[in-house]
Amino acid sequence: MTLRLPQFGESLCGCTLKSATKLIGWILLVLSIFILWILIIMILDNNTILISVIFGIDLIEETRCYGRDQCYTETRTVAPSFVKPLTLFIATSLMISSILNSLLLVGVYNNRPKFINAWIVALMVVIAVDLITLLSSVIAEPYNPVLRLGILNINVYCLLLVNSYHQTMKQGRIIAAPLPAYDN
Repeated sequence: MTLRLPQFGESLCGCTLKSATKLIGWILLVLSIFILWILIIMILDNNTILISVIFGIDLIEETRCYGRDQCYTETRTVAPSFVKPLTLFIATSLMISSILNSLLLVGVYNNRPKFINAWIVALMVVIAVDLITLLSSVIAEPYNPVLRLGILNINVYCLLLVNSYHQTMKQGRIIAAPLPAYDN
């Protein structure tokens, strides 16, 4: 049994499926590399407090007592111990995302449907995780899920566009963009 998704003939902006798929690939590749670059700088700078603030993780007040007879206390704000492993996990995810986005672009430019297939499968996993996260966060702590819902909708739209292009490639009906008309 195969999963049947709706097929598009073109994107909402009127681009061909191939152009829309290239645009999706390039935007996601640039975004993943840019965010990865920022995370690596913060990891190398050991700026766990900034990372915690970005991810919305509560900081901890740490108090230390120095001296045997006279106690001198020092209170400072620190990030929880799981922030650095979490950041490394996210950085690793962004590296994998960059590789998959590169595979998508190679598949589009070289007419290789199997390269695009890996990207489609990965995005289906991302959408499933987004759905679980959205549902669990709405149940656990009520908040305004507009941003998360917007990202989910964009991911589903990208999946449908790229899958439509993938299906046309597999069926051998790649539609070239029409040549612009020039007046002589």
